[in-house]
Amino acid sequence: MTHQGLETQVKKTKIKFGFLRTIYAENKTLLFLFAAVFILLSIFLPSRFLTLLNFQSMATQIPEFGLLAMGVMIAMLMGGIDLSVVSIASVSGIIAAKLMTGMIKGGVSPGQTGYVVLLAIAAAKLGSGRPVAVDNDDEAISSAVAHARLNGVDLAVVHADGGAALCPRAFDLVLANISAPLLTERAAEIGALLRPGGRAVVSGFLVEDVPRLRPRFAQLGPIEERRLAEWAALVIRRAPG
Repeated sequence: MTHQGLETQVKKTKIKFGFLRTIYAENKTLLFLFAAVFILLSIFLPSRFLTLLNFQSMATQIPEFGLLAMGVMIAMLMGGIDLSVVSIASVSGIIAAKLMTGMIKGGVSPGQTGYVVLLAIAAAKLGSGRPVAVDNDDEAISSAVAHARLNGVDLAVVHADGGAALCPRAFDLVLANISAPLLTERAAEIGALLRPGGRAVVSGFLVEDVPRLRPRFAQLGPIEERRLAEWAALVIRRAPG
């Protein structure tokens, strides 16, 4: 490399690092805040934050933020700061959600409605016989019936609070996808529904909740733990006899 070429390369390197220094100088406060938030979340919520599923979820939002940034940039280049771009995006999301939920017969109710329907239909499709779904919400009941018909499933729906209204020791399989506090509170109720040799699959909680849930179901029989990223499930087999 000639002396002139070397000088050209050095100038390009200086320009490159000068540009990076300018970016750092203008955004160092944001960079420090980003680093602080990342470290705090990693320390206090490692099982939720430092997971592949969480980073994939954040990555899927980057294109949306990029489009919003481009819209705001165009408005600023035209001589004004127009934050209505973000408002329009939010309203569009609300309208889309309303349209999609309006297309579902029976409506969509809050809470665990979707889980009740999905668990019951999945169980039937896998050959469990006629499933029984339990919920204490009127909208959840209507939604469950409608989705069962759409999927061609013969579903029995019981309007009740948990499994206390069902016959004890009547089921070979019990599926419960609810929060850890509810599972802790209703462990005996879930266990009472199982026939000897039956299985219960409880889910809807995090890996960190397993140590306090295991003792609640240990009296029923052997427990097998399943994990998917930060989520966990327990498969309990009731002892025969």
